[in-house]
Amino acid sequence: MYRTIDLNDVDFNIYDAPIGVSVSGGADSALVLFLLMKYCKNHITIFSTDTSLIPHRGVIAKNIVNKCSELTGNNNYVHIIDKIEEHPTQHNIFKEPMKYQEDGFIDIIYTGLTSNPDVELKYDDTKISSRNRESKSKDTLDDNNFYAPFINHDKKKIAEIYDKFNLLDSLFPLTYSCVNSKTIIHCDNCWWCEERKWAFKRL
Repeated sequence: MYRTIDLNDVDFNIYDAPIGVSVSGGADSALVLFLLMKYCKNHITIFSTDTSLIPHRGVIAKNIVNKCSELTGNNNYVHIIDKIEEHPTQHNIFKEPMKYQEDGFIDIIYTGLTSNPDVELKYDDTKISSRNRESKSKDTLDDNNFYAPFINHDKKKIAEIYDKFNLLDSLFPLTYSCVNSKTIIHCDNCWWCEERKWAFKRL
């Protein structure tokens, strides 16, 4: 069972089930969290990772959670930060929420996964090819109950929704997309920074 929120031609489902959400600190997952906190009445379990290989990742995620709570007035959540000593990957980012799912504490796991832009950007050779848009739409809810509402949309759609909810000057500045920088400042010299500038016209 779920109800659907229509967001600029994107269907965002609010499932009536124990919900978990992966928050990396990037603009996509931050938006998913904001929408969940705004529209979901159930308790939300938030999962983030922290690693010394990308300094301040945990702090950035915590700031985003606090801001989303402030903007929505939703305090019905718990935030779990998993400390890892390796570079974040699809495997270790989702290790903790999958354990909670296996143990029956959550059912649906929300992610902020988006598709790659249909334009060529600088450093295109380093983008993740599995995010390329396909001719046939990908399923937003997979067989493992991972729900990716934006999987068939690129970051320009994310930017539109940020604008729709007046989040460009409140939530967006707290998000962080860079994979190269060793500080809290974007390097402005990688594909992830280029994608961010392409969509939002700013870092």
